[in-house]
Amino acid sequence: MSLVTEPTKSFELTPEDKQQLLLLARQAIEEQFAQKSENIDSENSLSLNSTLKSTLNSRLTRPAATFVTLYKAGELRGCIGSLEARQALYLDIMKNARAAAFSDPRFPPLDFSEINQIRLSISVLTEHVLLDINNEQELLAKLEFGKDGLILEEGSRRATFLPSVWSHFSDKHSFVEALKCKAGWTSDYWSTNMKCFTYQSLEFSENDKG
Repeated sequence: MSLVTEPTKSFELTPEDKQQLLLLARQAIEEQFAQKSENIDSENSLSLNSTLKSTLNSRLTRPAATFVTLYKAGELRGCIGSLEARQALYLDIMKNARAAAFSDPRFPPLDFSEINQIRLSISVLTEHVLLDINNEQELLAKLEFGKDGLILEEGSRRATFLPSVWSHFSDKHSFVEALKCKAGWTSDYWSTNMKCFTYQSLEFSENDKG
């Protein structure tokens, strides 16, 4: 059973919290190799040693939406996440770490020989906010360059870019165009039925020092 406390809109984490979450993410991946099981979603397959479990505080057990990204030699090696806060922060990170390592359809499952070559990065998302807009121009006006994550949704199609993805774009227009293409639309597509949400994220990785 996971430990869950009440959700909160604040996602302040201490340096010790961040290091513990990164440790749990890596542990979840490494234990998958030890278990030699194809089931990466079962909560029962995600174990916490007694020392770590006893140190979980309320900041780590509140519901949260997270993404876990894997890098190898500076290149993307996997990224999986959740957009809704449906389970404890630590558990969401552990599950997404395993999924990023073994279930990202863009990459082959992580091989054991790669375990010491990957770097983990974690994004903890704030609640997303539905924008009151009528067209793409209004979306661009409200979107904060370099700060906002963006979700585009219509019907069964949904796609997001984390705030960290801004580093690959020089302007808002190209950011939105690329996200539409990721969702399966053309770059010039727009619909009055499209819903646009923004959010921010707290990001930290294994090469951070504080």
